[in-house]
Amino acid sequence: MASHNLFERDINPVLFEEKSYTRKVTLNRPQKLNSLTYEMISQIGAALRVYEDDSKIKFVIFKGKGKAFCAGGDVVRVVQYSIAGHWSFAAKFYQKQLCLDYLLATYKKPLVYLINGIIMGGGAGLSMFGTFRIVTEHTVFAMPEASIGLFPDVGATCFLSRLPGYFGEYLGLTGARINGIEMLACGLATHFVLSKDLQPLEDALCELVAADTLTISKLVSKFIYKGHAKQDSFHKRVEIINKCFSRKTVEEILSSLVNALCELVAADTLTISKLVSKFIYKGHAKQDSFNKRVEIINKCFSRKTVEEILSSLEEEMETGTDKWIVEAISSLKSASPTSLKITLRSIREGRLLKLEHCLSREFTLFRHFMRRTVNNDFYEGARAMLIDKDKKSKWEPPQLWQVSEEMVDRFFAEAEDDDEWEDLHLPNRSGLSNQMKPKL
Repeated sequence: MASHNLFERDINPVLFEEKSYTRKVTLNRPQKLNSLTYEMISQIGAALRVYEDDSKIKFVIFKGKGKAFCAGGDVVRVVQYSIAGHWSFAAKFYQKQLCLDYLLATYKKPLVYLINGIIMGGGAGLSMFGTFRIVTEHTVFAMPEASIGLFPDVGATCFLSRLPGYFGEYLGLTGARINGIEMLACGLATHFVLSKDLQPLEDALCELVAADTLTISKLVSKFIYKGHAKQDSFHKRVEIINKCFSRKTVEEILSSLVNALCELVAADTLTISKLVSKFIYKGHAKQDSFNKRVEIINKCFSRKTVEEILSSLEEEMETGTDKWIVEAISSLKSASPTSLKITLRSIREGRLLKLEHCLSREFTLFRHFMRRTVNNDFYEGARAMLIDKDKKSKWEPPQLWQVSEEMVDRFFAEAEDDDEWEDLHLPNRSGLSNQMKPKL
């Protein structure tokens, strides 16, 4: 295993800036894709508590330096400390990270996230419960934890479980990457802005005097990219399709479409023509469209077990060769079988839990992974994917059918007394600052 300096210290890993009634927090480890360290989490938490109590500060802007917003927590450093026997560091790091995520999710002031680039793992934990999650054409989102023998955490068992249909299961199990438009469609993002307009937006935000949520929303809306067919946008089309084609008879569907046309009377003839043609004729519709993809995702990822999900995807392959299905199957077959089963259960049960309960359960799961209660998958995955990078993980056990229900139950069981790993103690707060609002 490659050796690294455990005590290497970054210079100014987080930048804090004052602008009128605004405060900026910039993640400043571009060479490490802004992955979060213990020091960064501590600094951000301390600053946010001060900002929240200062009546002069109206809202906070988050952004990342370089080509990433934040690629996650510094897993390599945590693993290295644990291997060296410093269990308490892993425990404190993770507890502090979850407490920060909870603070952000329940923050009393608007939080504006400018997500221009890669956002994974811990970066999602920082931002997915924020008031404004603004993405661009450069944004790439993923939760690839199962590929390193872990599970989607930092609140993911809450925010993934609340995505439309079974899209959360798809993202969590496969680690699939989605772009800014797709994030907007499923509710992970609130606004889409072209990257060239991000700095002007940031400058305009800093000039605000009255900075309540409504005022910020109106300002951000001025920078939203709407494409070349505003009335015929994908989201508007899906909305009208669901409204019209949910009717019982063909006659009622046709009547509803006519009404839809009347409502679009202000639109130009070309836009209406395109709209009607998409309703009527689907002979040459692109098979790999996002709409079709969601339909197959809901069909396959609604299955009860990981084995059934994989089998269902393989059946879909018999009728087509969509690239995303091939990639999903490949990801499922290469990820830790144990992690996959824990991920599926976590997301499914997370739908019925509040955020604080999801975080508490994630803390319990992480403890078992770090303590190797059942197997060594997390350390092996980190070695193969992040340290040695040979991408040849040797999972224990290597097959899905070998992961018993009893093994999975052990991960969810409360740990016995552990002097180096106390229970999670979240700050006493109430109410989420924002809920997922999918466009699709």
